[in-house]
Amino acid sequence: MVNRSRKVVALIDHSKIGRNSSAPFAATKQIDVLLTNTQLEEDVSKELIANQVSFYSV
Repeated sequence: MVNRSRKVVALIDHSKIGRNSSAPFAATKQIDVLLTNTQLEEDVSKELIANQVSFYSV
């Protein structure tokens, strides 16, 4: 589904960011916009910027 989408928006709880999953939603480079519930750590922010992912804390 992600590969066929024009835009991928991920709503991810802060406790799930940076963790490996046995059933991942998408690779970082496949996400266009990330919404989360808290400020991100600097290393995570840098990875998102490097992969051209817009991110917002709401």
